[in-house]
Amino acid sequence: MKRKALWKGSLVVLVAAAIAVAWFVPRQASAVGTFTEDQLKEAAERMQALKIVSGRTDGDLALGDSITRAEMVTMIVRAFGKEQQAALLKGAPSFEDVSANSWASGYIAVAKQMVEENGQVIGRTNSTFDPNGLLTAAEAEAFIMKFIGVSPKAGPKWPDNYIQGAVNAGLVTSEVGDYLNKIKNIPATRGQTFLFTDMGFSSKILEGGKSVYTTYIDTKPPTLTVDTKLPEISEEAKLTVSGTASDNDKVKVSIGGNVVEVGKDGKWTGTLELNTCGDTYKITAFDVAGNETTKEVTVKMTDKARSVAKKVYSCPAK
Repeated sequence: MKRKALWKGSLVVLVAAAIAVAWFVPRQASAVGTFTEDQLKEAAERMQALKIVSGRTDGDLALGDSITRAEMVTMIVRAFGKEQQAALLKGAPSFEDVSANSWASGYIAVAKQMVEENGQVIGRTNSTFDPNGLLTAAEAEAFIMKFIGVSPKAGPKWPDNYIQGAVNAGLVTSEVGDYLNKIKNIPATRGQTFLFTDMGFSSKILEGGKSVYTTYIDTKPPTLTVDTKLPEISEEAKLTVSGTASDNDKVKVSIGGNVVEVGKDGKWTGTLELNTCGDTYKITAFDVAGNETTKEVTVKMTDKARSVAKKVYSCPAK
């Protein structure tokens, strides 16, 4: 069965980023088209927390090292929850240049089956994969798209068709697409590849508005309670709110957009800032994978509170 990507254009990236940015620094290229070391590290640490990537033998994520085609498909197979299947298929034939004794033989066999379900191919040719070949930035994005089921843009030649297709599908921003164009034929670093993969797999473009992470790795949303009894009408523009949140992974809580940490005991406390956009506010618990649980609270303000409340001149659409 083919995995159908139900994307809604580049707006998807902006919507998904609202919560994702609370875990990490913004996942976009800077104005000069480069990424900071912190951005690459944060994406890598998120994927490490989800058990998609691991460090070298000494635990170093080696973000500046190159990455092979075999390593790339290994990450993807793990992201789709098929690690056990890869172990069972170790030694299975897939391509002529993939030895049965290769550590990656099972991952490559599974990856080949997966993309063929989408009507795609991952080999250099029909019979070769080039497992130890260095992965270019364009190949990294193309792999991501093939496994999700996103098509390249019709018209442009390789690799521009895949880069433009990624932008159109909302897998990357237009700014990141411009950056990809600059490095498309250069061997990608592990850090760059982690960032591109994390952006693609956290984008909520699959059926039901879910991402690869929330479909195949962690499907369970966090639990959330709001224990504070808030007033129906407040004379204060800022209110202290508390409650509990829990998840299998680390969880955080956004209180009307202000993110707070959750303690080891599952309790959280933060400030709800009332504003001029309305009387309803969202409190959201979210985990590393991007699962969310939201509760809405309604608080009206007196004229006194409204006079000092946060002024918002561009309110989000209801």
